[in-house]
Amino acid sequence: MTLTNWISVAGILVSLGIACWSAYQTKVAAQLASRPYISIYLEAIDTVYFSKYLVIKNFGNSSAIITAIDFIELDKSDEEAQDIQEGLYGLINGSVGPKQKLTMSLKNNYQSPIALKVTYTDSNGKEYKDTFHIKTDMMSKMLWSSVTTSSDTQETTAIKNAAAGIIKTIK
Repeated sequence: MTLTNWISVAGILVSLGIACWSAYQTKVAAQLASRPYISIYLEAIDTVYFSKYLVIKNFGNSSAIITAIDFIELDKSDEEAQDIQEGLYGLINGSVGPKQKLTMSLKNNYQSPIALKVTYTDSNGKEYKDTFHIKTDMMSKMLWSSVTTSSDTQETTAIKNAAAGIIKTIK
């Protein structure tokens, strides 16, 4: 073989290597884009009255099967905490679809922190583990107001506050 042939072979091998690397990166990117991403966080809604929720949401593009929930921090002496624990344990072996959001109402006076580790799998059986630290009192210092005009009836005030809450949520 001549030097020109060797250079051609080297060029072909380099091109083949780059193509293989590119195909691998594409596969990895596709897997990351299609995996489930479970998140647990606190959400507050202030419409006619203030309420807070513990939210479990799959931000990913495929279903997640929750296989385990382990509480790291939870005030077990509190009856509300026991309800939270029971409610979340009910999700074990359940499937959370892509973009699906599950909510659990919390009492406004529940102020204890929650820390938990969630283990879940995708449809291929690949396991993921995430830890969440939820500060349930973080909204207690934020301002919340309900506007009442003296000429409005209770029903009118409730409708106005509900409409404002809906508009705020949509924005």
